[in-house]
Amino acid sequence: MAAGSGRQRSAATNVEVRDTWFANNRAGATVAVDGEALLIFSEQYFPGMHFEVDGEVREALRVNGLFSACVLRAGDRDVVLVR
Repeated sequence: MAAGSGRQRSAATNVEVRDTWFANNRAGATVAVDGEALLIFSEQYFPGMHFEVDGEVREALRVNGLFSACVLRAGDRDVVLVR
């Protein structure tokens, strides 16, 4: 259960990556998830990187000491990793 929320979160069981793209300092994806999910980009993590999820800026998380990731809530999401 999420702390203080009074409701239980469910982990995603279905994830669909519908589109990906790459530019000079950005990489993006359109993703559909049916629950909470950790989206991991195979891009090396560097301090100062961040994600934009549906236009909302979010901190990039370091995964396995190397990769960049962010948490997604259920739904259709437009995700951009800004390097």
